[in-house]
Amino acid sequence: MRKMRAILASVTLAIALVGGVSPVPAAAVAPDNLGPSCTDIKGRGGTSYKVVPDPGPTGAAEFHFEFFLATAPCNQATYYLYITDSSGGSVRIATYPATAGNDLLTLCDTNKFCYTQTFGATPGGAPTPIFVSGASQIGQHTADTTPMVDYVLCDANSADPTYPDCPIGDNSWDQ
Repeated sequence: MRKMRAILASVTLAIALVGGVSPVPAAAVAPDNLGPSCTDIKGRGGTSYKVVPDPGPTGAAEFHFEFFLATAPCNQATYYLYITDSSGGSVRIATYPATAGNDLLTLCDTNKFCYTQTFGATPGGAPTPIFVSGASQIGQHTADTTPMVDYVLCDANSADPTYPDCPIGDNSWDQ
């Protein structure tokens, strides 16, 4: 019986340790959906994480991300894009409006934010997968969050197995 309890305690500890490893931005807080519609994040599109110039696999790892709000952004809100690598370390944080020490999200349409960043030379200089999530806040109040999605570096060189081949068009993983 003692041995069974020890095994059960070890399994419980292992599950707790593994569960705490996933990359989650420090600011990720459950939203209460009580913010104005200008803080409602509606979706993403036109997103790619690929080797440029095509056809790779050597070049730069360029990431482009777009996300949409229900309406135009409001001046009392701050919008965040969190990018982490597979170790859970923060690679980038982008905000709108600009905040000290972070990259800038660009308002590229009435209710659409865009972000483009180069993550280093390929192969080997850039993280292969990256994980992306977003949030909107009014002061310290989290109005909306997004699920975390992952993007894998791809290239347009079907003859080289270094990276998976990019889908035609871009690497959009829209839901």
